[in-house]
Order: sequence, then C-alpha cells, then structure tokens
Amino acid sequence: MTNIVNPDTDNQRSLMVHKLAAHLRAIDVNVLAAIDTDDLPVPKLFSNPGFGDQKRKQPHILGVHNKTGELFIGLVRTKYEDFTDENSRTEYDLYTNIAMRQRGINIYLMLHEDRIQHFNSFITHYLHPDFWVKIIVVAYADSL
Repeated sequence: MTNIVNPDTDNQRSLMVHKLAAHLRAIDVNVLAAIDTDDLPVPKLFSNPGFGDQKRKQPHILGVHNKTGELFIGLVRTKYEDFTDENSRTEYDLYTNIAMRQRGINIYLMLHEDRIQHFNSFITHYLHPDFWVKIIVVAYADSL
C-alpha cells in the first residue's frame, strides 16, 4: 500500500505546529521537541500499554514549563476526521491517562476555530468527564 502525502494537509499541519509552539512559548513553555521544524528534534514516542490501536504515539510537540517544570504535550488536528479517527482516540486515551496518573502534565490541542464546538461535543461523549479538563483547546485561525 502506498502512503499518499497531501502537501496541503502537510503544510497546514506544519503551520499549525509552529503556531501552537508559539502559543506555548508565550505562556512560558520551553518547547524541547516538535515535528515539522528544522531547529528542534522530533518528540519521543510514548509507549502504549493497550489503548485503542495499541501503537506507540508521538505528539507533535513536547515542552516543559520554565517555572513549574510541568510537561506539555501538543497536538494539532488539520481535518475534521483527524480528531475522531482511531489514532486520535488512542492519543486522547493514552495522554489523558498519563496526565491523570502523573501530576503536572498538560495536553494542548490546536484545531480550526470552526471545529471546536464539534470537537467539544465529540470529546464529552468519548472521554470520561474527569479527563475533559486535561485537554486544553487552542483555536487556530488563519489570522493568528
């Protein structure tokens, strides 16, 4: 099976990763790793102890807050399907479970501002209410 790359989606993801990294830096997060950047290493893979597709997951961004030392996991979603597919559901399960077990982990998710309401509806039906507060949504607008 050939992996088809969509340059528009890849460019959009790259732009959103840069925007989310800038947002995190603005709240005093030292971005240590990110995909689609020339100046940073790629984030490490997180082992998956049995959630969803059971594959290891790589966030788009990893950072540490400069004052508190809290870990920041950054994810971007470029398409509607991206926040409801099996890969994304597995990421939500994995990262929120890690965040609930270990204090000081924050999950930031950037998606298009016109998709936030749908994402909120999806996530409140998909995740246990205790986990909702672990995902902070950042709106992406072309004017950011």
